[in-house]
Amino acid sequence: MIVPQNALEKIRRRHKDVTIVFAGGTFDLLHPTHTKTFQNLKKYGSIVVIGIVSDKRVRQRKGPLRPIFNQKERLEIANAMKYVDYVVPMKAPNKLHPVPTMTILRLLKPNSFVTTDERWRPYLSRIKALGVKTYILKRLHKTS
Repeated sequence: MIVPQNALEKIRRRHKDVTIVFAGGTFDLLHPTHTKTFQNLKKYGSIVVIGIVSDKRVRQRKGPLRPIFNQKERLEIANAMKYVDYVVPMKAPNKLHPVPTMTILRLLKPNSFVTTDERWRPYLSRIKALGVKTYILKRLHKTS
């Protein structure tokens, strides 16, 4: 189900007795590594929530010709995956919310945050303070 960020606290309350795992990314051209990643997230929580980064953020990180599919399309594609329970659009970084994933983590308070990005290491204490366990995994392989 595609949900707005302002629904995340409600999702946490609805699933208060269930483990929730959050992972975010571009998920532009969905490939077998993405599907394996979505499937493996069930090891970290019963409810899988996927954040889809903004088009602006994708261009910043991957170049001016990306994304191939806009955020709305990427939300729909991720939502169709049987391993995914909720999909949420992530906003582009701004002065008020310089790290959009942290906003999601504060609102959702998942049990686990799973990433393959080492850039999260400096945030580990902030994430732990939210009561969220972080798993920084090795990439299965680089496809994109």
